[in-house]
Amino acid sequence: MAVQMIVVRWSVSSRGGEGARLRPRVPKGFLLPEGVSGPVVRRVECDEVNGFVPRFCTFEGLRPLENGTPLRLAMEADGVRVFADRNRRATAPPARWLRSGQWLRRRDTSSGRRRDTSSGRRRVGMTVVNVAVVGRPPSNLFPGVPAYGVGSVETWTG
Repeated sequence: MAVQMIVVRWSVSSRGGEGARLRPRVPKGFLLPEGVSGPVVRRVECDEVNGFVPRFCTFEGLRPLENGTPLRLAMEADGVRVFADRNRRATAPPARWLRSGQWLRRRDTSSGRRRDTSSGRRRVGMTVVNVAVVGRPPSNLFPGVPAYGVGSVETWTG
C-alpha cells in the first residue's frame, strides 16, 4: 500500500495575488521515489511562504496517517476499505473498497479558521490524499488518473 499526502497552505489575504497564481500549479499527485514498497506514506508540503516549492518526507508504515488525514483506512486480507470520514458520522458515505491495483484521490479544504502563529494571518489549507493498494508502486502512479475521486466528504465519484 502506498499513500501520498499533499498539504498545501496559504493565507486568506493572498487571494487574488501572486499566491493565487502559483497555487493551482501544485500537482494533485507527485512522482514517488524509485523502488518504494509499501506500506509507505509520502508527505509533500507546499506552502505560500516558500512559493509552493514542494518539501518531501517519506515514512515506512501507515502511522503518520493517524492524525494527518481526513480518511480512515481499514486493511483487510484482499484489499483496503477507505472511509471518507475519520469520525464515523452516520451521515458519511459508505466506505470505498480498493482491491489490488486500484487507487483513489481525496481532496479536503479547510476554511481558513487557523491563524499563522508568526504573522497572525488567517490560513487556508488543502490536503490531497492519494491511496493505492499496490505492493511496489510505479514512480509515476499518482500523477495519473485515479480509479476513484473524492471531491468532498459527501461525494464519491468513479
